[in-house]
Amino acid sequence: MSSLLFFLLLSSFPANVLSANWAQLAGIRAQNVAKPYIPQDNHLYQRADEAEYPMWSARWGHASAVYNSSVPRNDLTIDENSKRLLTLSSRLLVMGGDDRILDNYIIKEENAKVGVPDGWQEGDHKGYGATQADGVRGGKTAHGSFLNDVWYSNPKPGSEDGWNVVPDSSLGSVDRSEVIQSQMAWRQSNPGRINPATWPVTDPRYCGDKCTLTNHAERAHVAGAPLSYRDWIMCQPVFRDTLEDPSVCELNPVCLEPNVAADIQEFYTSERGVWPMDDEGPEVGGMPVNPLCKPQALWVFDNMWSPRRGHKAVVAGEDKKPDLLYVMGGRARETMRIADDRMVGGIIGPRVKTEPDRITTREETVLKNDVWVSPDGLGASWELVNPGCEVPQEDVLAQFEVWSGYNTADKHVGQLSQKCETNDDCYGSAICKQIEPPHSVCVCPMWSPRENHAVAVQHVFKVTPEDGNGTPRSLDISEDYIYVVGGFINRRNSFCGSFACGTNVYRHYMDDAWVSNNGGKDWVQFKDAFDTRASYFQGRGAHAVALISHPLIPKDPLGEKFDQLWVFGGETEINEKTEYLNDVWRIELPREPCCIKNGDCNIDHPLTIDDVSNVQGDGKCLPGRAEDWKNVTSVPPLDGGEWSGADWPKRSGHNVIVEPPDGNNNDVQRMVLVGGNDAETVFDDVWTWGFENPKNEKGELYMDVFPDSVCEEGEYTCRWEQDYKPGQWYKTNSGSSGIRDEDAVEEFYYGPGNGSPGDVNPYMPTTPQQYYFYAGTEIEALGVRVKLPEPPTDKNFDEAKYALRYPELSDDDIAQIQSKGIYTLQDLLDAETKDILNLRGFDFPQVEERLTVGDKICDVLYLAKAIQKKCTVRQVQRYDMEHQLPQNVNPVFDNPSLVTPDAHFQWVGGGRESNSHGKVYGKAADDGGDDDGFDIFSWDGCEAIMEEGGDDDAAAPAALEEVDFPGYGLVTIPTSIRDPTNRETNDMEEIKCRQNPGARTMAAAEFFGQEVLLMGGKRDHKTFFRDVWSRDDHLPTATLKSKPLSEVRLSEVLFEFDTDTAGASLFEYKVVDSEEKRDVIPWTLTTRTLGADVLELLDLNWPMMTGPGSGEYLFYLRAIDPAGNVGFQYKVDNVYKWTFLSPHPWGWIIGGICLGVMMLFGLYMEYRRRKKKKAMERYAIKRMRRKFKGQAKGGDDKKADWRQLAAEDGDDKKKKKKRKKKDKKKKKKKGLKERTKDKDKSKKKDKKKKKKKKKDKDGKSKDKDKKRKDKEKKKKSGKEADKERKKGGASSKEKDYEKKKSGKEADKERKKQK
Repeated sequence: MSSLLFFLLLSSFPANVLSANWAQLAGIRAQNVAKPYIPQDNHLYQRADEAEYPMWSARWGHASAVYNSSVPRNDLTIDENSKRLLTLSSRLLVMGGDDRILDNYIIKEENAKVGVPDGWQEGDHKGYGATQADGVRGGKTAHGSFLNDVWYSNPKPGSEDGWNVVPDSSLGSVDRSEVIQSQMAWRQSNPGRINPATWPVTDPRYCGDKCTLTNHAERAHVAGAPLSYRDWIMCQPVFRDTLEDPSVCELNPVCLEPNVAADIQEFYTSERGVWPMDDEGPEVGGMPVNPLCKPQALWVFDNMWSPRRGHKAVVAGEDKKPDLLYVMGGRARETMRIADDRMVGGIIGPRVKTEPDRITTREETVLKNDVWVSPDGLGASWELVNPGCEVPQEDVLAQFEVWSGYNTADKHVGQLSQKCETNDDCYGSAICKQIEPPHSVCVCPMWSPRENHAVAVQHVFKVTPEDGNGTPRSLDISEDYIYVVGGFINRRNSFCGSFACGTNVYRHYMDDAWVSNNGGKDWVQFKDAFDTRASYFQGRGAHAVALISHPLIPKDPLGEKFDQLWVFGGETEINEKTEYLNDVWRIELPREPCCIKNGDCNIDHPLTIDDVSNVQGDGKCLPGRAEDWKNVTSVPPLDGGEWSGADWPKRSGHNVIVEPPDGNNNDVQRMVLVGGNDAETVFDDVWTWGFENPKNEKGELYMDVFPDSVCEEGEYTCRWEQDYKPGQWYKTNSGSSGIRDEDAVEEFYYGPGNGSPGDVNPYMPTTPQQYYFYAGTEIEALGVRVKLPEPPTDKNFDEAKYALRYPELSDDDIAQIQSKGIYTLQDLLDAETKDILNLRGFDFPQVEERLTVGDKICDVLYLAKAIQKKCTVRQVQRYDMEHQLPQNVNPVFDNPSLVTPDAHFQWVGGGRESNSHGKVYGKAADDGGDDDGFDIFSWDGCEAIMEEGGDDDAAAPAALEEVDFPGYGLVTIPTSIRDPTNRETNDMEEIKCRQNPGARTMAAAEFFGQEVLLMGGKRDHKTFFRDVWSRDDHLPTATLKSKPLSEVRLSEVLFEFDTDTAGASLFEYKVVDSEEKRDVIPWTLTTRTLGADVLELLDLNWPMMTGPGSGEYLFYLRAIDPAGNVGFQYKVDNVYKWTFLSPHPWGWIIGGICLGVMMLFGLYMEYRRRKKKKAMERYAIKRMRRKFKGQAKGGDDKKADWRQLAAEDGDDKKKKKKRKKKDKKKKKKKGLKERTKDKDKSKKKDKKKKKKKKKDKDGKSKDKDKKRKDKEKKKKSGKEADKERKKGGASSKEKDYEKKKSGKEADKERKKQK
């Protein structure tokens, strides 16, 4: 896992990536935009149906096909195609291949011995053959892994259903790269099956003389004898007529009964299992010897094509029948033992031999030309259509295996074992034919066994149009032609006596072409092999072909229609040396079936050699002349030199996919070439090519197209355009129709970029993808700053504008940087310290002429580092502690020079002090060596160097101003370096990364769901791929659906938007101060449903106080699709200039007013409460005076403080209340005990109460007398008190009178004095 992650880091920042951005649908993450379907490791599950996220293993040489393709059919009308699409369920299939390096597919020994499949259930008769299990436990195996498993998926890469956007509530809790999630899923329809290694049971009825042969390898139908693939499939329908005893294929119905099926299952799964025997048959020693069920008859249900690579798969149908899935050819593993005399050894040491009872046998791979069909379209069940041959085709025999020997009169063809008398002497489809007298040999009437051939399917039909008299349009005939072109075959180069002999292992490159119209049962050769001198078409393999229907191809006056078969590149041999090709060939094919000319469409009408034209004008259907093959890219060399080829480099192992014309490309058909390899390089580039200039939706050619991208007059003159180059074709909403007037309307554009940024053309700008960064980005692009445009001011014309690019490195600066061998971003990152110092102007003292780039190189260097960090793939942790698993921890050392074999290392997992399990990780321990301090040669030439505090450990380190560099002397250190991640500089905001599958070859590619898909492949013999990518050349366009009003104070500043991208998209928005031209809000991620509410970010008023406040702002919007493509056009649809007014905080204002009113009301209520309290105090004082008037009796009542008495009385009341509360609490605590007192105690209390009542009655008479006496005493005391008060009142009146009198006298005295 650790090595894989390291590889992903490298592959995510490749040295040379040249293609449009791709969206990753499945596989381990290799980009940072969307979350793909991430499959489980194969070794974590045994069966695909047990895994939550299963997927095929990493592989190459596999086959792929699209079942129920959504591409419109030419034989149907528009309405018929629409109805067909409504009911169509398309499937993408991957079949077989080679994963021998990862090797997560192995054969379980107990299953390979007898052949039971995983998942067999009781009563299931389709379960008798060994299976290749998906990711079986046990690690790697030694035998390698050719595969024959079948996987399918129903992806929708170009629609909303193909992607999912996380809910808005989860947007802040997930990584940015997982906001968009692929909805692809893979399911296994067939785990793959192989034949058992040995016969399960002896059948004396069929083994005959072979039952007692002493040579174990030659015995058949004997338990334990070797079982070959040919024996396993012997009961397929195509073989039954050739069997000596066809009864071996008869299935006894009793074999399908549950009890018998259980016995067979036990035999397969248990060492003690016994094959069910026929009790009514013969016996030996009292035991039956005849099997009840014939294994061959049961194996028919499990037969399928053998594990292989380099094979091909197609989907085709016969006349008006449903489409079927076909697999043909390839290099296969057939579990056939290598003869002991071919084993190594035997001279010095013993010869290596294969034990007959071992399940692992030494075997060789063989080339195949068999044809299998899956009626279900899923690959779950298979039937052999054509068994193919074990001998070459006729022209191969005639070319390589004709030998006269010592008798020149007679010529011998082929091997001695190939001699025959009748067709029954030949295996499979081979026929007995006399090529050279006097002998006849077995000859293959179809293409020879081969691998890495190319196949294509042409849909031919005949339609009778409506005649105008009411007769409706009718489809007379509709069928598919399957074509096979070229490939690698094996040939013999040795002769023994008069016959060919030796091993058939010498590779040869074929240039023949074959066609079949009945599903591969019969084949017709319409291009001879070895006619290079006549046609100049070189034999080849690992090439690509494409079948196209082009409406602009010139036709004859009668209107006869043709399709074209195209061939691209490949690998060949010239003068016994492997060469690679980049030529392009085509041949015209009739669109109507050949039976139309022959008049035999109403009967079974397989193509024959009579349908092939050998002379021009002979009226035959298929082109068969050498001159019918046209080289599109060059003409034959007259002086024997090399052919001139296409613009792309020579290669093989590439893929070519046709994008058919439809509404998604303005009916402009294009071809896409992906990947491949030559002898030294595995390519990662992508090229596109077509037949016509770009046009709009009305079919009109665009006026302003980059001149270098215009097709010249004549056929096939258009250039091949490379992705990420100025002329790359891309799709977008152009914003104009190419007509500069006020009536211009927005339309869809599909065409090339328009030259360099300086060109005067606002409609089709230079290709935006050329500015996507990767390791190979040229150094000129690193010195460029980007500025966004303002929206157009002319409201009558929606003119799209583009980001402006300002170079900061002069041409002289670039020339000086390149003089140090620094041409790309990766070169700059790998530059040595001395090179950076040279560019800064430092060198050896004796050097007088020095470079003058200066410290600008440091700004560029740190920008390159920031780009590398942004574009490097980051793996998101899927579960806690995932990074501490042993396979995810790598040993990393701070200083490799300190590491010795005997060094002691710390075990480190997640942290420096962690002791969790894992590999040795981290730095050498303190006792592992001494640190030599700062390494001047590891310095990048720009970074600040910190000086330690010296003897004072508490002193803070300080930055050095200069450093001594060996040979250069003192070198100054830049005091400041432009930070590319700083919000003020905005350098990284406009940086976009390239993402694509990277370099690979021998992958599988299909056109599915209006997208080009690439699956698997390999980079080298140790790096295989397990992923799916979708090419996306459509640049998304964002549109504002709603926006706030200008110069209006709003409580919500919300923007809503949409995009023209069919799949899910993310959005980014930013807000710029229109006057100061500075960012207020940087590019911020959001979704379609979330929108953008910028009020909080702009408002300056309390309480937010987060923004600059009112002013004029620019709102920019752009869309990002799952491929990482970013919208590049800025127009009135996605740029909005408005005056923002900070809204009055009415909520806070109203809240404040309400709070003030509530406070005033509270104050008023407090005033009333206090006023009432005072009144109550006065009333209480009056009551106290009346209550305590007796206390002032006989004394001066003025001495009594009634307020104090009232307070004391209040305090007493409070104390009483407190005591009552305490008593209640005590009662609550004791309540349970008091409620549960004994009944005896309650009775005693009742008795005491009764006694007390009696005493009270007796004392009532005494109390009456006592009361009477008390009343009399009170009356006397009251009369006495009244008398005293009267006396006191009289004395007080006298005193008042005296006071008044004295006062009057005093007044008279004062008047006299005046």
